[in-house]
Amino acid sequence: AEYMGFYQEEKLEKEKKLQAQEKEAQKRLKEKFEMEHDENTRRNIAKYQEIVENYKINHTKYTDPEFPCTEESLGDSLVVQVSSWKRATDYPGAKIFAGTISP
Repeated sequence: AEYMGFYQEEKLEKEKKLQAQEKEAQKRLKEKFEMEHDENTRRNIAKYQEIVENYKINHTKYTDPEFPCTEESLGDSLVVQVSSWKRATDYPGAKIFAGTISP
């Protein structure tokens, strides 16, 4: 009986130790995520400020280099050819979405 009590106590101690290790690992993972998130946020803010400054100086609107005005940007499912590319600001007062949208 004493042996079983010792065995159970030892098992409980191991479980507590494992739980503490898991909790510490989760804490480190959360801190790493937050640090990376903060770095991404800083990088995005800096990029945004650069775009705004470029607009103020050159009066040119931003064009995303990763989404150029080409048919390849629209993917393989393109049925018709694109005759021209326009910005939403080219249509003052136009509504892109009316009512509500959902994912």
